[in-house]
Amino acid sequence: MEYIKEAGEIKDWRSPKIKELEALANEEFRRSLLPFTKAHELQPNDKYALENVKNIYFRFRDESKEMMDKYNEYNDKYNKLQQ
Repeated sequence: MEYIKEAGEIKDWRSPKIKELEALANEEFRRSLLPFTKAHELQPNDKYALENVKNIYFRFRDESKEMMDKYNEYNDKYNKLQQ
């Protein structure tokens, strides 16, 4: 999230630094997916882990059908947990 915050502070939205920071953030999000998924498997009712998995898949949902399907799966689980 630090990379996202730093990118948001750049006033010139055309700055190449923004793309660089977004790429670094995406690497970190991808790296964190497995630990959050494992945490959710170990504690299925843990809202924090589930929300993070859902949000990461949301971030990459446009990359592939698989990512969109995973987002939908975890979004459904998240919504059910909220009820």
